[in-house]
Amino acid sequence: IIGLLTTAQLLDREIEEHYSLTVMALDDGSPALSATQLLTIIVLDVNDETPIFLKQLYETAVHENQDPGEFVIKVEAVDRDVGLNSLLRYEILPGTGYEKFKMRSDTGELITTASLDRETKQVFTIKGSPSRSSTAQLYLIVLDENDHSPLFVKTQYQISVREDIEEGSAILDLFASDEDEGLNGEVMYSLVDDTFGAFAINSVTGSIVTTKALDRETKSRYMFRAVASDCSAHLPRSTTVSVVVLFIQDVNDNVPTFEQSYYKASVWEGQGPKTDIIQVFATDHDSGLNGETEYSILSGNENATFLIDSARGILATNTVLDHESLSSYRETASFHRLVLLASDRGMPPLNSTATVLITVLDVNDNPPVFSSPEYHVHVKESIPVGSHVTEVSANDCDVGTNAEITYTIVSGNDRGHFRLDAKTGSVDLMQTLDYEDTMKFTLVIQAT
Repeated sequence: IIGLLTTAQLLDREIEEHYSLTVMALDDGSPALSATQLLTIIVLDVNDETPIFLKQLYETAVHENQDPGEFVIKVEAVDRDVGLNSLLRYEILPGTGYEKFKMRSDTGELITTASLDRETKQVFTIKGSPSRSSTAQLYLIVLDENDHSPLFVKTQYQISVREDIEEGSAILDLFASDEDEGLNGEVMYSLVDDTFGAFAINSVTGSIVTTKALDRETKSRYMFRAVASDCSAHLPRSTTVSVVVLFIQDVNDNVPTFEQSYYKASVWEGQGPKTDIIQVFATDHDSGLNGETEYSILSGNENATFLIDSARGILATNTVLDHESLSSYRETASFHRLVLLASDRGMPPLNSTATVLITVLDVNDNPPVFSSPEYHVHVKESIPVGSHVTEVSANDCDVGTNAEITYTIVSGNDRGHFRLDAKTGSVDLMQTLDYEDTMKFTLVIQAT
């Protein structure tokens, strides 16, 4: 009998590292004699244990834009083996984004090898492993830094609005985006520069609205800057600017207005057609067709005596005027009263009127005419000297000095029997008459 000791079952050093046995040797005598021996058995380690991470999932966060070499997290695994079998070495398994990190193989510390950008990739899932197949996952969130400014869709906006747009109307919706998150990515809007109290912006939506009635004739163009800023709790906040150029479209809201409501003009009679008399002007503060003025004669132009240049406002004769003609209103002091109309070309057109009083100036174109071509007078030879004999009368259709008549005796008064009053045409006797000497006098009288 050799006393061979063998294992009765599989040994596991990690459960029982050593055993203490008492071995007895017993003979076959009577009585039997025996001896004992203490036996210590040490179980030697075999690399039969897999390293185990303390956590199957590690979660952490790191700020973006940090320099390479930034500490991220430390992972830890245990191996129940001993000696070289329990020495651990950590490494990162290949995967998306793993090149941005480095694992210190002896400590399990994870550090960055590049600056991280949350807007490029926000979450990294990394697998690590020591030599003997035990793995753990690291769920890493990149924390946002306010490293992006809000961006408008356009750097400049050009729009047009009608000047009759109602107060409070939205005219433009601005939008700016910010790739940051949280307050860093929330955008607020504001206007800088003077909008002359005409516009405001909703700080949340970016909608620009009118705050008062617009008038193109007062101001036809606005230019101001819109600012988009984030809501970061740390100052200064990131901002961006876009320029808004706003043109006010004309509405036909201004009436053409004559420079004068009442004009006076004169023209000599006898002038040929197309003789210019007066030029009138009307102004319209609108633009385009709304501000183009056309002139016409509204009333008072009986017999189409006058015409007006519709574009230039020049009033001219259309016929030869005759001061003495009834058609020229002799009975109304020889003037024409015209009502002129100035209209714009808007839709609908607006208009105003002005009155022109045209006086037809007299030309000495009418000779005096006696009331009778011959005057027959009978007197007694005994009529006293100085007596009134007769009176001649002539009329001149002209007016003023052109109608003042002077009377003279051209012939038939060689001996001076008669005297003619040059102003009144009264004929008086200046010498005694003698029927037997002269029975008849023939006087030729001229009116000039």
